[in-house]
Order: sequence, then structure tokens, then C-alpha cells
Amino acid sequence: MLKLDFKINLFKKRLIVFAGLTAIVLFSAKTFSQSKITINEVSCNHFKGDATGVLDQPVFGWKLNSTENAQSQSKYQILVSSSLKNCLANVGDVWDSRPEKSSIQINIPFNGKPLISSKTYYWKVKIWDQSGKETTWSKPASFITGLIKNEDFKGEWITSNKEKKQAAPLFRKSFTLSALPQNAIIHIAGLGYYELYVNGKKVGDHVLDPGQTNYEDYSFYVTYNIASMLKKGENVIGVMLGDGFYNQDQVFTNLGTYGKPLFWTQLDMLVAGKKQQIVSDLSWKWNDGPIQSNNVYAGEVYDANKEIKGWASAGIAVTNWKSVYLAKNYPPQVKPQSLPPIKKMGEIKPKKFYKTDRGTYMFDMGQNFAGFNRLKVTAPKGTKIKMVMAEDLLKDGNLNHFSTGLNATKVEQTEIYIAKGTGLEIWEPRFTYHGFRYVEVSGLTAPPTIDLLTGIVVYSSVSKVGDFSCSDEQINKLHQLSKWTITSNLHSIPTDCPTREKCGWLGDSHAIAPPSIFNLDVQNFWLKFVDDIHSTGRLGMNSQFHIEKNKIYTKGFKQAGIPMMVSPGKRFIAVASPDWGSASVQLPWYLYTYYGNTEVIKKQYPDMKQWVNYVATLAKDRVIYGGLGDWCPPGTNTRMDCDPKISSTALYYNDLTILKNAAGVLNFKADSVVFADSAALIKKSFITKFFDVKTNSYGSHTADALALNYGLFPDGEGNKVAAAISKLSKDKFDGFMNSGFLGLQRLFGGLSNYGNEQGAYDILTKKGEFSFEAMWKHYDATTLWEVLPVYTDSLMEKILEGKSHNHPFQSGFDAFFFDGIGGIKPDIKNPGFKNIFLEPKLVNQLQWAKADYDSVYGKIVSSWKREGAKLIWDVTIPVNTNAELKLPNQFTKITIKDGLGKMLVQNADNPNRKLASGKYQLIIQ
Repeated sequence: MLKLDFKINLFKKRLIVFAGLTAIVLFSAKTFSQSKITINEVSCNHFKGDATGVLDQPVFGWKLNSTENAQSQSKYQILVSSSLKNCLANVGDVWDSRPEKSSIQINIPFNGKPLISSKTYYWKVKIWDQSGKETTWSKPASFITGLIKNEDFKGEWITSNKEKKQAAPLFRKSFTLSALPQNAIIHIAGLGYYELYVNGKKVGDHVLDPGQTNYEDYSFYVTYNIASMLKKGENVIGVMLGDGFYNQDQVFTNLGTYGKPLFWTQLDMLVAGKKQQIVSDLSWKWNDGPIQSNNVYAGEVYDANKEIKGWASAGIAVTNWKSVYLAKNYPPQVKPQSLPPIKKMGEIKPKKFYKTDRGTYMFDMGQNFAGFNRLKVTAPKGTKIKMVMAEDLLKDGNLNHFSTGLNATKVEQTEIYIAKGTGLEIWEPRFTYHGFRYVEVSGLTAPPTIDLLTGIVVYSSVSKVGDFSCSDEQINKLHQLSKWTITSNLHSIPTDCPTREKCGWLGDSHAIAPPSIFNLDVQNFWLKFVDDIHSTGRLGMNSQFHIEKNKIYTKGFKQAGIPMMVSPGKRFIAVASPDWGSASVQLPWYLYTYYGNTEVIKKQYPDMKQWVNYVATLAKDRVIYGGLGDWCPPGTNTRMDCDPKISSTALYYNDLTILKNAAGVLNFKADSVVFADSAALIKKSFITKFFDVKTNSYGSHTADALALNYGLFPDGEGNKVAAAISKLSKDKFDGFMNSGFLGLQRLFGGLSNYGNEQGAYDILTKKGEFSFEAMWKHYDATTLWEVLPVYTDSLMEKILEGKSHNHPFQSGFDAFFFDGIGGIKPDIKNPGFKNIFLEPKLVNQLQWAKADYDSVYGKIVSSWKREGAKLIWDVTIPVNTNAELKLPNQFTKITIKDGLGKMLVQNADNPNRKLASGKYQLIIQ
């Protein structure tokens, strides 16, 4: 019995121990192995959440969050599944990356089974932190593939026999389904613009779609999942076409059009387990629609009496509809639209309206913006309501069409609606947009109310990622003007203005890129424009070359690969000048620096290298001749202080420096050495030829700002150059600046980085005559003008005639509010803000400032305020990143608390130190 009792007791003890160990393991797995990190955002091909038109090599990314400091990623695992069911069940039947040891969380390439065209896939990710603890899976996201293989493309480009003055065409196709589809993916390319309808309802919320490209090279198609819009029985697809830039035949008519509107579409379905397809072919029908005319510059005329009821719905008679035609000319390639589509991004209510002495009604929207009007009216049948738009008013109260380019375009921005007289009618144009603040309305049969019009703000649907404010309201006002100007000029390309030109000038693009990046999610926008630059310049051709000053050209043969002044489109103007063409080098580098996008550097490196080698051929004694120079200082081009030789040579030096660094990234060691040596020679020559040792200056605000920005000054002389800027300001420009867009972009950073923060502050906050304040105090500006109206005498009034009131290249300074005052700077050795430099400026001039930027790794916050001699600085550093602090020399002690107020460091020496991820409060004195 004793032996038996012993064995029983021993068994019980072992059972208890086993149960205890099991409980510990289970408890540990449940409680201790769970990471404090959460995945709060995923992206595919740099689009947040779901993506469409994905081809065979998508890239994935995610953002992390944690309530604890010093958190990082050590591994990740991605699952891609063929169904939501599999994804939820953790079955990566398309790709299971397995746990991959890596701290990288952006630009992760797909490496699974071949993807199938027109299919929805689901994916998710989890990561392990620095301690090996894993997160929960992210919520499943989806992506829809485009057409991956050439043989997957079916259908034809079709068109109408629309004549030049004919109404915009409508197209329809009826088909029958035996059952509800299990899958229904449609792809459409409609040129110039299209709207797609299924069973009477518009598909999606895009406007002015697709984005503008070089149509002789390629066009975009857009992908939608329309399964929920289809039904058993008869279904109808409808397409409405507008002219867009493809058939732009009213303005700059010497350029010619690409052809009349046309489209291609393909619907891939799975119905009752079988594949079914509807494509554009000769079975479609077309008819005239209610849009009597449309032009992206001139506007739109809509006759509601010409509407065809149910034109895109089942059950209507189509006996009077005509047969379509196969298009003879069309883009040789279609590819997925890879940039954010243009959408309605906001609404503006009129600030006031009044009756003019002409019997019309003038509406003041209170804000200059890009978009169109929504009209709400009750009027008798046939009433013709005309809306004419402009940015400004003449002194006699009439619309001022000079700033919108009437002399160049020969058209006024006009919308006309012809009422059908059936009660309240609500209308918006479809295939045009304008830049305006004022609307003159005529043709009304009764006095209006202020609700007659609503301004619809339209631009590429880039989401907000940055914010800035500070204790000085004038600086805040400048920031607001800059934001409105930037968004007004993002319409699938970075336009120079939303009125007379609507062109992608390369010089404007490299000025607008940094501030647009800090304010908006523009990675895919700029990736697309980089492709536009390549596409426009890819062919060799006879062309004009810019020589030295404005409008002095010579003719010659442009080698293939050298960019043009404008992209995309037919308005080549000339071969890119050394200062404008620098965009082909700067833009890819910005995409690498701010987003960690190495692929764009790999792809564009040959073009970048070719560009700097080409510019070298323009050099004489290591000085670059040619260039438009520092465009539009306050005194316009006739008072341009900076010699174009100086600005072109400085930008060339910057291009060489970028190529040196890009070659290093790509491990092209020999190239890196060559470019470094060339840059050193240019720097030496630049200083020798242009630096005045007596004045410590290069002779102008722009020249000095460029020199400070690029380090083009004798060793140790940077502070003297910054001081010379202030001296020139006081001696010659009434305490203000005299920089065009090249200098203004770099002026405040140059001053602040070299010991003259007070000089930057003085220019930014100056009031009265010769100041930024004059723009809104005297001229009531709500956006930045082509020539900034910074003084108020009669000469300025003359200068401003015919100049755009919404010009983004003047907004380059806005980046300083983030990387200067906020101090949030990228690190080119750890791009995408994997490592962050935090170096706030103007801390002795402002009482407080706050900047935040939602980088590809997560939100960075820099919020500081002065309390006596102390600087209280709250910072947020995203999970899986680090930051390096750098402060003015006056600060010698630092106290650090975490986000919960726990003391980490108290009254320690050396405020310049590194911080891991998390939230901190820094007390610096």
C-alpha cells in the first residue's frame, strides 16, 4: 500500500507541476508575449488602406503605434490571400513571407505566387518588437489587380463621329446576367475625361479623370469593383466623354489636339462560376448628350432640356442611338492610374453678393481657389444662366480677366446652364475647372439668395499629413496662403496656375515639392510627375534651347532623354534650361529623402546622370550659362538682382551633389567619386568668380540664399553671408527681401542655419509697405500671386497687371515652417525619417510653435514654447525610428520626462542627444 500511495502521490505532484507549467506557458503566451505595439495603418503601392489597379509587383508598408517609449520592429510577417475568408483564417495561400528579420516597414516588395488580372486579394501584416514579442495581425486590407499581361487586354478604342461643335457624346452597352456576379472588375480609360455609369448611377467619386499624361506615349485606366451595382437580368454600362486636354481645341490652338474623345473599357466578371466579359467594341451605341460644349480652360455649356432620361439605365428605347466607330488614333499603351485621382475636396459658401449697376449679380466666394460652382436654381424652361469667373475685380467693379490670362487664352472662364423648368434644379459642370474668387451671374429671372452658388474645391485627392501654427499670426497667415496655393495647383500634375496655363513647368515643380510633401501625402503624385518628365523628354527632336535671359532662344537638336521646360502635354516651350531642368534630379531625390523610396532612384538614375552630363556641356570656365533665373521677385523680372549664371551654377552644383549621394545609395562607387570631384571644382570656381570678400556677399538675396543652402561659401564664412543678407535688406529693400521663387524658398533656412534667425524673423513679420502683410492688408490676397504684391505704390499696380493670383512656385518657403521653425528634418543616410533631426529655429523670436508631420513611419510632433529662459519642448518620435536633437548654443542643460511624466533625465549637460521612439517632454535651459 505504501508503494501504491507513493506512486499515486507522485503522479498527483507531477500532474500539479505539469498543470502549473502549462498555466504559466499559457499565461505567458497570453500576457507576456503580446507586444505593446499596434499596427494602425497599412498601405499598398503607397496608397493607404485598399488599392486598385495593382500589377504584378505591389509594395507594402505599415505604421506602428505604442503607448511605450523605445519601441522598434525586429521582424515582420505578411500574408496575401486569395479570399477574405483565407485572410481571416491566417492562410496566406498567395504569399506567406514567414517571419522576416528586418526593421524595414516601407516599400516591402511582394514575393508570392503570380497574381491574376482583375482579381481582389486580401493581405495583412504583423510584427515582432525589439524583445521578440509579436503584435496582433493588422485588419485585412485589399487590393484589386489591373491587367497584368498584354494578352489580358481585350476590347477596342471606340469613338463617335462627333464633330468639333457637337455635344459631348454618351455611350451605352446593355447586357444580361443570369445571376448576381461573384466578382465584377471594370477597367476604363476615357479621353480626355470620362464619367462611368452602371444602371443609372455614377461609378466612384473621381472628377476630371483620368490624370493628364503624354497621350502619344500612354494613358491611364481606372479600376473599380462594381459587383454591388449589377443585378440579375438586364444591366447597362454608360460612359460620358469630355474633351479634357486630349481634345483641347479652343486655347493655344496652334498646338493641335490629339483627336476627338474616345474610350476603352473592359468588365471582367465571374457569374455562376463562369467567366463573363463585356468590352468596348462595335456593339456599343452612342448619342448626343446635354453638355453642348466643354473645354478645360473656357468652361462648359449644359442644356438640361437635352438630357436623355435613363440613358445609362435598362429599359429605354435605343432606336435613335447611333453605331460607334473604331478609333484610328489612340494611345499605344494604357496602364493603371497610379496617383490619387482628382476629387471634390471641399465646399465654399459665398462671403457676400450684390447686384451690379449692369443688372447682374456678383458673388464673392471670399477665397481664391480651383474648382467650379454648384448652381441651385428655380427658373422657367429655357432660362440661360451664365456664370463668369475671375480672381479679381477692376476698380470699376467689373471682373478682372487679366490675371486669368485673357490675353493668352482669348477665353473667359464661363459656365452656362439652360434650365428645364421643373422646379429646383441642381447642377455642376463635369469636364472643366477654374481658378477664381468672384462669380458674375446673369440671366436670372428673379433675385437670388446667397445659396444660389456653392464653390466646389477640386484637386488631386492627396490627404493632409502636416500641420503648423505658431505665436505669430502673420506667419500663420503666410502658411494658410501657401496651403491654398499648393492645393489649387495639384490636378494630376503640378500646375503653374489653375487658369491661363495649367502647365507642369519643371521649375515650379522643384520649388513646390518640399512644402507639398510636408503638408500632403504626395508620394504617388510626384512619382507620376517624374514619369511625365521622362516621357516628355524621351525622344530626340529639333527644338528651341534657352540661352541666357528670358525669351532668348536658339534652335538645335535635343538628344533623347533631356527634359523639356513643361511636362506633360504638347506645350514643350523649349528644352529645359539648367535651372528648370534640375527638377529631373531634385524630384527623385526628394522622393528618396522624404519617403525612403530607393526604387525611384534606381529607375531615374540614368536620366539624372544624363542631365548633369548635359548641363556640363553648357559650362564655360565651370560656370553654367543659360537659365530663366530667379523668376518673379517683388519687382518682377525687370528688377531681377540675381544673375542667372549664379543661380544656374548653384543648382548644377546641387545636382552634382545629389548624383554623388544617389550613386552612393546605388553603390556606384566610381560615379560617386566623379560627381564629388566635379562638385568640388564647381564650388571652387563659384566662390572665386562670384564671392565679394568686401561685402561677404554674392550680390543679391537669392544668390546668398542659394550659397547658404548649398554650402557654396568660403570655409567659416556662412554667418557673414547670412549677415550680409540682412544688411542688404536694410540698405536697399526697406528691411524686406527681394527674392524670386529660387531665393525665397531658401532664404529663411539660410539665415537661420547660419546665426541670423533674427533676420529671418524680421522679414517674415515685417508690416506695412514692403512686407508680406501688404498682400492681404492692401490687396486682399488669399493665395500667393505670381509676383507677390508686397508693396503698394503705383509701380506695383503696373507690375501686377496680367500676373496670376494663384502661383505655387512662390510657396517654397512654407517648408521652412516645418523643417525650420518646427525643426523636423530628414536624414539622407536614413531616409523616410527613419532617423529624424529635430532642430527648431526662431525659438528666441517666437513664444511657441507646433509642427507635426505624418511620415511614412508615423507621426512626428515638435511642439515648443518659451517659459522665461526655459524651452518646454514636447516631441513625438514614431515607433521604429530615432531622433537626434540639436539646439542653439545658449541651452546647456536638459531634463527629459516621458509621455506619462516619468523623469528620465534631470538637469543633465548637453541637450544635443539621441532619443528612441516615444513621447517626451524636454525642459531645456
